[in-house]
Amino acid sequence: MLPSSTERSVSLLVDELSRDRRENDVVVLSLHWGPNWGYDVSEDDRRFAHRLIDEAQISSCTVIPLTIQKE
Repeated sequence: MLPSSTERSVSLLVDELSRDRRENDVVVLSLHWGPNWGYDVSEDDRRFAHRLIDEAQISSCTVIPLTIQKE
């Protein structure tokens, strides 16, 4: 679990992935953030996701809002 959407969290993930990653690995990260109801993604969260993709070399970053899950 990432403690927050900060540069430190990106660094923690980069460090962990660099220890475990092998050539040709595909890394998929699934996140849940923000309020449970709603569709808005803040600019901070958007930038965080882009940093994960760029710096941690995440192959795919998906967001799972509860608004699309059936009760």
